[in-house]
Amino acid sequence: MRFASSLSFGLVSIACCLAACIAASPDDEEILSLEGELLSSDGTMSAELSYQSQWPTGYCANVTVKNASSKASTSWGVAIGLNGATLANSWNARITQSNGTLNATNESYNGSLGAGASTTWGFCANGTGKPSITSVNGNGNGGSTSVSSSSSASSSSSSASSSSSSSTSASSGAGGSGGAGGSGGSGGSGGGPVVNSGLPTPPGPSNVAKPSGAAGGFRVINWAGFTGAVSYTFDDSNSSQIQNYDTLNALDVPFTFYLQTGKTESTNSVWQRALNDGHELGNHTKSHSSNDSGADTDAATQFIESRFGTKVWTMAAPNGASVYSSIARTRFLINRGVANNLIGPNDSTDPFTLPCYIPPTGASTATLDQQVTSARDAKKWRTVLVHGFTGGSDGAYQPVQLQAFVDHVKHSKALGDMWLDSVVNVGAYWRGQKAVSSATSSTSGGATTYTWQLPDHFPPGRYLRVTVNGGTLKQNGVPLSWDPHGYYEVALDAKSVTLSP
Repeated sequence: MRFASSLSFGLVSIACCLAACIAASPDDEEILSLEGELLSSDGTMSAELSYQSQWPTGYCANVTVKNASSKASTSWGVAIGLNGATLANSWNARITQSNGTLNATNESYNGSLGAGASTTWGFCANGTGKPSITSVNGNGNGGSTSVSSSSSASSSSSSASSSSSSSTSASSGAGGSGGAGGSGGSGGSGGGPVVNSGLPTPPGPSNVAKPSGAAGGFRVINWAGFTGAVSYTFDDSNSSQIQNYDTLNALDVPFTFYLQTGKTESTNSVWQRALNDGHELGNHTKSHSSNDSGADTDAATQFIESRFGTKVWTMAAPNGASVYSSIARTRFLINRGVANNLIGPNDSTDPFTLPCYIPPTGASTATLDQQVTSARDAKKWRTVLVHGFTGGSDGAYQPVQLQAFVDHVKHSKALGDMWLDSVVNVGAYWRGQKAVSSATSSTSGGATTYTWQLPDHFPPGRYLRVTVNGGTLKQNGVPLSWDPHGYYEVALDAKSVTLSP
């Protein structure tokens, strides 16, 4: 099974920093490399690439395409030399590959660019080769333009790949998104682009009318429209997790497995399967020490990223040791601790000491169910930590009965209104909501623009669901589509949204 990823077919987002730009005249062609240098065109279409995130064996990048002409454009295309790296996933563009070159063309919803308008697509790749823009084309100014690079940047040839759509797998590094009842996307109406955010479809009616009141009332919907959320986590790479993986995976819920990479069990091929099936692999250090300078944490990250080809976004502190709060703050989106508590929208919970519930040895289904019931009643997020299952030989701390856990997860799914997903997916929504709730606002001509900053180490291609009293929501000048489940989906990478009458 694969859970739909929040990276696929996303709405327009804006690259956060300049790394390459294309803007010149045909008489002054200058082919240069990505460090802020220019790739020539006839001045009608430009592209710039910026790294969204990087790790030792890969990266995610945004590419902003801009119509630099005085006339509207209806299509565009960009070619990227991967220079030995291999594509993991992409979003906001139709992708084909040939001889190590990634060829991106517009989706149906983002090909039309007015004069001066821009749109952003992106991709993640595995490998150390640095990407290079080799051509950009479009029909701005009424004509097609294209320029190819003869860049001298080092490039290692990769084998030709078959045509690929802009879909994604969990090995993208940004994680997948699924959950109970989740479809991994939602249909839209109201004239804007249809978004496939990867967020699961929430419970409730699917015929909610678009708000028609006065512009205002912008707010984020808690837990993507679910009553609350649950994340199930597994620590220590224990053998009873490996032995029972097929049973766990059959539950069709994205889990987070925190690997202790110094154990031989962390080399088991099951973890690659878990990643491919849509689960998250997180960092539980190499040696499971209660004290670390950061080196042991970094060793675990390097192991996971190099062996499994994924970006590590979250960690779990061994024994909940406080030293990892500061270590995680400079490396990850979230650090899960061991103290039990619930997490609420926009509350003061420290994302670098995230609480969790550890069930007692041999916990019954009813005991586990009560923890989810309390989260549901409070409309909050609970993380659950299971080390292993009874009957195993790995000495797992406080193991639980496998069947009791399975029955419990089935019960949680059957509730229908709880979002069951990995730590990175729920955590990105939670932290994204806090960022947008702290957005600054400015008003001009009756339109209000909300601008936010994302936390460090934030995964790309993420969305929030929002609602308003009325008016038109736009990102990058493009109206957003109203989803009849009762929300708009806002691209967090854009870092702003505008509400106008």
